[in-house]
Amino acid sequence: MAGSDQYQVLGDCLKKKPASQWDALAASPDMEKALMFYDQLNHFLGRYFQNMEGEEGQMNKVFWDNFNDEEIAAGHGTFMSKFTPDQVFNWFKYIIPAQHPAEQNIVLGGFKANAPAEVYQGTLEALKPFLSQAQKDHVATI
Repeated sequence: MAGSDQYQVLGDCLKKKPASQWDALAASPDMEKALMFYDQLNHFLGRYFQNMEGEEGQMNKVFWDNFNDEEIAAGHGTFMSKFTPDQVFNWFKYIIPAQHPAEQNIVLGGFKANAPAEVYQGTLEALKPFLSQAQKDHVATI
């Protein structure tokens, strides 16, 4: 599947708003809706992993063969600067809890270096419901 087609499929999966479906199921469990959600989530994950294989399995080699670490970091910074604060937080609330502390240091350290202090602190505060106590303790030291 071509790159732009993959993003269209992922976008279509996300339009179904899996997070709000999950919240609705938590509030009022319904087996039929739960099975439908489970199928949609599996569909999304399958497409997402195909996309990641293309990006990480194929594209990273192209980047590494053609750019040095500083150029890649600068490109990443330019890319991330296009996100709105809500988009960054929506990404952070899933990725930060799943990361190893060393990865959290890199991501949150870069964010801290580039975001206004009040935005960084507000983001850490908003992340707390998604983090374990050990993770909260760790990110507080970054």
